[in-house]
Amino acid sequence: MLRYLYAMKRNCDTCGDEYEYRRKTSRFCSDKCRMAFGRENPKPESQVSKVQMQVLYNAVLDLVSNVNFAPSSPAAYDTPKHKKYIADEPKQWVEPKKSKLEIYYSRLSDVDNIDELNNLANTVWNDKSIDWPDRLKFKQDGLVKANKLGY
Repeated sequence: MLRYLYAMKRNCDTCGDEYEYRRKTSRFCSDKCRMAFGRENPKPESQVSKVQMQVLYNAVLDLVSNVNFAPSSPAAYDTPKHKKYIADEPKQWVEPKKSKLEIYYSRLSDVDNIDELNNLANTVWNDKSIDWPDRLKFKQDGLVKANKLGY
């Protein structure tokens, strides 16, 4: 109430005019002067003072002193976390197994007479594990072999 009875006046930091202030911390007569002062006097980059740096340093030292550096158990550091990988000896090259069709073709090259050729052709033709196109091709190759034998 007393402040309304007694007019409190102060000079503006920007323009120097006298104005009535409402707060004790007031420095400017208007927003225009406040913003002009802010543009002309930018705030310096924040810097940490020596006292603040010492407080931070002491806090870090306290944190480090509270950390327990002792291992939980000595055995935990003796055993590896992962098993070591030991490579096997390189495997010797093994000739791949022949398919049924390859076996039949090798027998076809050894056939000397027409009866053996017919038996082999029927065996291949009735073997359902061999695909249809392969069976048909074998039959054609058998006919070619029969022509070579003179039948």
